[in-house]
Amino acid sequence: MKSSYSIYNFAASVKIWKKTYDEKRSGKKTDSGTFTICGIMKYLFIVQGEGRGHLTQALTLEERLLAEGHEVVEVLVGKSSTRDLSAFFRKRLKAPVKRFESPNFLPTPADCESHLLRSVLYNLTRLGAFSKSIMFINRSIKESGADVVVNFYELLTGLTYLFCRPAVRQVCIGHQYLFLHHDFRFLKVNCVSLALLKFFTRMTAVGADRVLALSFRRMDDNEAGRLYVVPPRIYDIPRISVMQRR
Repeated sequence: MKSSYSIYNFAASVKIWKKTYDEKRSGKKTDSGTFTICGIMKYLFIVQGEGRGHLTQALTLEERLLAEGHEVVEVLVGKSSTRDLSAFFRKRLKAPVKRFESPNFLPTPADCESHLLRSVLYNLTRLGAFSKSIMFINRSIKESGADVVVNFYELLTGLTYLFCRPAVRQVCIGHQYLFLHHDFRFLKVNCVSLALLKFFTRMTAVGADRVLALSFRRMDDNEAGRLYVVPPRIYDIPRISVMQRR
């Protein structure tokens, strides 16, 4: 399988395949071998607020998109009782920031089964709040006028696309999507934890047109699974206005 591992292709992926987006709205099909990336577009970011990695990626991507004349209309960031958005990110982000309640755990292969079980049981008690968050995300997508939703590994974004099916296209970005790559190998891990981790990761990407797995190592793409491996150097994206491929 051919690899799309390049900064140029990363930019192309984030700017999205406008042809298919227009087809969805117009109901007209065009040559499936051709796609065009349009000029100025509006983006809505939805960020999993656990840690600072996803926020940093969102910040640098926003800076790059704005530099190229695009618009980031809003940044939605998940929150919980143990998470707080630092003043640094609030100050640096140019788009309006809104918070919503989201699950307060992120499974990893190192988690023990008892810890995962406690996390699941805790979040089950918060289903009412999460349902409201899903409705909030869906409403925000519709009212924002965004052309593309960029999902930084937020579970409730995937659930919003599962239950509400917004018409706006979605791209998922995160190094965790490497977990779904057939060539990615885990070290010694608990089988149950690994299964939960992969399930969690898949659920974050429900409804995504493209899943961009960030990696410092070149790996083949999995086009059938809409999984593309790209470098994490968002700040190196070159200027691209229109791109066509046949």
